Amino acid sequence: MGVRKGTDNFKEFRAAKQESSVELLRVELEKARKRKMPYPDKATLVSDMAGRTKIHRTTLVRNPVYHRLILEFLAGQAGASTFVADKDAPPQLLQAKLIDAQMEIGALKERLAAQEKAAAKQISAGAGSSTLSLSDAHTAFADTVWAMRAVIERINADGEVLQVDLDKGEIRDLAAAPGRHVIVSGQRLRPFIEALRRLMEQER
Repeated sequence: MGVRKGTDNFKEFRAAKQESSVELLRVELEKARKRKMPYPDKATLVSDMAGRTKIHRTTLVRNPVYHRLILEFLAGQAGASTFVADKDAPPQLLQAKLIDAQMEIGALKERLAAQEKAAAKQISAGAGSSTLSLSDAHTAFADTVWAMRAVIERINADGEVLQVDLDKGEIRDLAAAPGRHVIVSGQRLRPFIEALRRLMEQER
């Protein structure tokens, strides 16, 4: 008796092959987890797994079974919210990244407040007190401006969260609710804005 027309003689073979490949991918992902080497985006992980499993990188992305394992690994990395790219992050990881950004913004606000308080004390102490010399104070302020810029750039590494408007003299939290975007502005921020503007001009 012949084989019925239209019968897929290789269906079971393909299913068994995929099951074997899935298990191989799971094993390699578990090894990667133990190595604790961070994968910042899907492309990096897919490229590495393609080399280790010999599964084509296009297959790893297009096959929903493989793709799900890849995404689960990305999101499950320790500290993933600090280095996985937004474009490859599932909703839960994006929420964690937002919380991280808000915490960094809170720390930045506290640091700004502490610096304003310290500056006010120095001014009120008068020129004859045992405060920093004019030269030392200038150097300390320049270092603080550089450090604050580094913090802002770190927060914005995966997308703009803090926005420094040099024209309006404002620092805004774009992740905050409407009406609460401005973190600090006005006279107190003016020295920082002017110093940051000069720093950026010097780097051009």
